[in-house]
Amino acid sequence: MHPTKVHHTVLASLLLLIAATAAANVEYIIFPIDVLEDSQGSELDVLIKSLAVKPEEVYVSQRPHLPVPTYWAATLPEDEFKLLKEHPWIEDIFPNEPLVEQFADYQVQHLAPEELRVISQPPGRVPISRYHNYVYRTDSKKQIFIYHAELGINADHRDFADRPIEWLYTNRTKFTGNALKTESPSTEHPGHSTCTASKAAGKMFGASRLATLVVVKMPDLTPASTAEVFSTITDHILEKQRQGQSIVTASWGSKVPVKIADPDPSGHWSYWRSVRRDLQELTHTESVVLLAAGNAAQEMDRLGHPRLNVDTAPAIFAAEFDMLRLLVVSNVDNAGWLWRTSQTFTNGFSARFSVFAPGVQVKCAAHNSNSDVGIKTGTSFSAPLAAGVIADAMATNQIKETEGTPDIVEILIYAQGWRRPGGKRVVWNWVDREHNPPSDALVQGLFNETLDAAAAVA
Repeated sequence: MHPTKVHHTVLASLLLLIAATAAANVEYIIFPIDVLEDSQGSELDVLIKSLAVKPEEVYVSQRPHLPVPTYWAATLPEDEFKLLKEHPWIEDIFPNEPLVEQFADYQVQHLAPEELRVISQPPGRVPISRYHNYVYRTDSKKQIFIYHAELGINADHRDFADRPIEWLYTNRTKFTGNALKTESPSTEHPGHSTCTASKAAGKMFGASRLATLVVVKMPDLTPASTAEVFSTITDHILEKQRQGQSIVTASWGSKVPVKIADPDPSGHWSYWRSVRRDLQELTHTESVVLLAAGNAAQEMDRLGHPRLNVDTAPAIFAAEFDMLRLLVVSNVDNAGWLWRTSQTFTNGFSARFSVFAPGVQVKCAAHNSNSDVGIKTGTSFSAPLAAGVIADAMATNQIKETEGTPDIVEILIYAQGWRRPGGKRVVWNWVDREHNPPSDALVQGLFNETLDAAAAVA
């Protein structure tokens, strides 16, 4: 072999050896026993420095009036660590790694919309009228994405200014020439899509202040568009490697009930089966999907019974045992009364996956102005609000994970908040009273702070 190549080979081996040695050397913190005598302390000091990788870099913490050090911090090879671990004069020795979490940082939005105040209202009997602000955590520890599956947004509205936003267009959106950073026109519900996105991640009206909003735009809500939206999101999450970092929210559903068991062919089951399959595939990316429960509780079914239970798709799919990462969100007023039109899962297995969030006369960004405010009511606006709360909880590591994946049980415990005067457990962002104390003054003119029970479904 050429001498130069031999030299390079030896040098490379030497560098690898040095790197391996450095990796094996760890800084340890060493605490002596309480009854250590002065002379023993001096002997231990000499021993630790003799075993350290660099004796001159051994840190000794010692108070002036005490003869024995409180502790030593020394970088040691593994064998020397094992030797000191067995020493009778050493009470404890362990790697000098962070054990204390930095205190959470909080931000306050003064005189925020009422529904946001409800979200950060600490448990207790103090009425919402004495909580003037929306308080939320800002100590983000990882990036979270909220995929908003609808018709786009009015990106010029000030509620979205300076917010991190990505645009994702379905193939049909591109095919129809609607791949524009706007809201697709809607004759039935103009501005609905901008408003729901605003409740998820707007800087004035949204629950999340940390997540990136991914606007997943469809050209319309026809089957040809909605049949591919969830697969579009799945492909994007996999492509960007955002498994376990994504929340999906959808505030639309079928106009008529959809049966799971013994489906009626006239209900276009082939279409809904395709949507269900895509939703199931989406949950396999460890994403959490929040769906609006529906607003047909005052309508009658074919037998003349009120449609209190969730019965429209895609929300109805959360009733199935293999769709555990689907949550259905119903709307309540600001006192926690279930709104009279809101559907929900009233009993059984699926009731465990019901979430309740404010959704009565909520404020949001308007679609036809860069500053106007819309006021809306419905489960459509509760779902993105809950999505925003969960997203920021994931971003601040308030939700425990299993192998890097947010645990669905922990998400439910978090999302189901605390029981309000109206009887429902309403979503809460877990800001305590220390960081959000009530004011002595009342806020006047709150929407639906205390509704008459006759106007709501208990």
